Amino acid sequence: MTTAREEPVETVVRNMGIRFLNFRSPRPWRLNMPDGVVVSAPPRFEVHHDAIVCPRDFSERLSGGAFDASGNFIRWTGVERGPAFNNFKVPAFPTQKCDNTYDKAIFGGWFFGHFGHFLVETLGWLWALGLASRDIPVLVYAYAPRRFSAAEKTMLKALKVGDHKLTNIRSVIRVREFLVPEPLIRSRQSVHTHFARFAGRLGARVQEIRAPTLEITSPIYVSRRKLAKSTLAVANEEEVENFFGRLGYTVVYPETLRLPDQIRIFEAAPKVAGVLGSFFHASIVAGSGFERIYLCPEDVKGSFMLTDAVSQGRSAYIRCLNIVGRSGKRPNMEVDLNILEKFRDVLAP
Repeated sequence: MTTAREEPVETVVRNMGIRFLNFRSPRPWRLNMPDGVVVSAPPRFEVHHDAIVCPRDFSERLSGGAFDASGNFIRWTGVERGPAFNNFKVPAFPTQKCDNTYDKAIFGGWFFGHFGHFLVETLGWLWALGLASRDIPVLVYAYAPRRFSAAEKTMLKALKVGDHKLTNIRSVIRVREFLVPEPLIRSRQSVHTHFARFAGRLGARVQEIRAPTLEITSPIYVSRRKLAKSTLAVANEEEVENFFGRLGYTVVYPETLRLPDQIRIFEAAPKVAGVLGSFFHASIVAGSGFERIYLCPEDVKGSFMLTDAVSQGRSAYIRCLNIVGRSGKRPNMEVDLNILEKFRDVLAP
């Protein structure tokens, strides 16, 4: 829908109730979700006999995979982003000899020690643990160079992962009866409603393990000012904090909060605003309605839109983030406060 030049342009995409807002921008949005869908099929296990499973080979830039007895590709053992995304080539059937054989095993997916990827991709497989016997080995691919954070360890504890026989895939193996949970999340491409219910229960368990202490009585602005320098930097973050402070928002720094308090933000704050980033994926383990306001560039990854679509609450994406330089491979960004002024009605508490 296009309005007069001086007025904001609002587009509702794929009937999800998600608003994409920009102000007099000559460039179109680049929405990184060509075939985004929400799947409502009931959870189940696909059974493959005499499957071959191999780990990802970083040296070849291939994502490792699982294959059935006929050599047909079943799943990536690394990230699962679907055929629409060419991050990795579909791996070739392994030529190496199998080092081990399992009578029966469950596909456990990718264990990735990164907050956003952990929430969207690792948990995208682990919901199936509740459907399986604890005596059956769970095959996972763990990204070895990265350790789990305290927040990720808390979620694994809430899932009682330690009660299961997790096996890290280090070499090519054969599985006589290979159980693959479906439906899976395919990052930026599809998500399922069962995962949303599972994530909400997980958030409740996390808060049972350790109760939140953060008191929330106002909208929240999530600042990146205290994040490590290796992450995306917002050059005028302090000015943005002051802008939201004048609107009545409380500024928080999520890296200084325990996971229960991070979850509590999305359960108790009427609105949560901030620069688009991994912290917002924590909203999928929150159990009640809220409104997310993303400050973002023109390029928006579909993983945010899909988790929005299955979570309670509303979302607005405001295109107001511009690249003003780089620190190595990381862009330095700046929020256009003049654009935010145009959307005071959206931001108002």
